[in-house]
Amino acid sequence: MAPPLLRWTLSKVAIGEEEAQRLQQEEQASRSFIKNIHRVLMPTRGGANVQLAAQLVGYLAQQNELEITALYATSNIKPGLKQKTTAAIKDTAFEEAFSAIAETLQLPGKETLQTKVETGNSKVEVILKEASRGYDLIVMGASEQRTRDSLFNLLVDRVVQEAPCATLVVKSNLSDRQGNFRLIDVHPIRHILVPTVGSEYSKNAVEIASTIAAQTGALVTLIHVINLPQVGYALYDHQTLAPAREMAQQIVEHQTEIGRLLGATVECKILEGNSPEKTILTFTRQEQVDLIVLGSSVRLATGRVFFGHRVDAILNRANCPVAVISAT
Repeated sequence: MAPPLLRWTLSKVAIGEEEAQRLQQEEQASRSFIKNIHRVLMPTRGGANVQLAAQLVGYLAQQNELEITALYATSNIKPGLKQKTTAAIKDTAFEEAFSAIAETLQLPGKETLQTKVETGNSKVEVILKEASRGYDLIVMGASEQRTRDSLFNLLVDRVVQEAPCATLVVKSNLSDRQGNFRLIDVHPIRHILVPTVGSEYSKNAVEIASTIAAQTGALVTLIHVINLPQVGYALYDHQTLAPAREMAQQIVEHQTEIGRLLGATVECKILEGNSPEKTILTFTRQEQVDLIVLGSSVRLATGRVFFGHRVDAILNRANCPVAVISAT
């Protein structure tokens, strides 16, 4: 008799507002992407993009307890040269790379940056081998030395394609790029934009952006763009914009609540345009956005990483830093 009576009794107990909010937060945490990130791997050469990535990870570490490892990967096979070992690496190279990351991370006092120097047949092999050791997230900077056959560069593309866990790639898009090991200024983050289509990948981006915003005090704007050419076809079938607007409102309201539960100030906007990527880029310039966080799934197109034409356009044409989060 006890279990049925206990369930019946508890169903009659009124839950206070504070307790209801606590239970809601616990339920959200159990399904949260960011709350399940504990071990972070950061391959680094010390450049500006990975320093900016480290700044973002530092904000995440202030909100969640993270174990962060910086990895300096080298290849021991080079055409026309004899193999070399880790001991042969110029000391200042990895030391300066690690120093640049440590400076920009600004970890809480109880946390320290772990560092590793590893050598293998290729840098990609070294990174993926280390990533397979129980990491939850790989964070990389997008190289400025990309080729026509790559989105970021050949190394980053390979890691994103084959990673056993989620990846976060950051491209600064800042005009004052500096060389390796030179510390960049802290990038002020007052306004974060997250384009969303209501997918699980969009939700991950909302969580990343909201966690950063909770630490920096930035405003998070969730934006959903209704693609007018598609709506125009719907109008031809005697339909209206109302269903698309209603669906868009449901998407942004649901994900706005996720952001607020993570402690961020969040607003949502629904825009309409003939080109979603152009609409997003125009909004970014007009509203002085400091960071765009994109959530996407990895697709393969002729051997290169491909997140879709819209993500490609935003990544390469934005006038502010862009972070792309993809999950396995």
